[in-house]
Amino acid sequence: QNEREMEEICRVVDRPMMANMVRGGHSPDLSPQRLRDIGFRLAVYPMIPFGAAIHAMRAAVEALRDGLPPALETNFGEIKTLVGFDDYYATEQRYVA
Repeated sequence: QNEREMEEICRVVDRPMMANMVRGGHSPDLSPQRLRDIGFRLAVYPMIPFGAAIHAMRAAVEALRDGLPPALETNFGEIKTLVGFDDYYATEQRYVA
């Protein structure tokens, strides 16, 4: 619930600790450096990429609705690489008769 409790748990638990940082959640919003200083060895920010993706999708759809090209667009080749199609196609080639 607060920094003092976070410091305490890192001190009393003899294991590497992970901070699950959800902005607007129960824990205070601390920087990665502050979390290291407290004793956390790993911090995850699960909602940050998700929220950014939602924001970008909304902006792209609004631009399309208004007849404009989306400001930031990833081309299909980049998308295929990012999601692993290149590896999939390479594996597929091993089985082509």
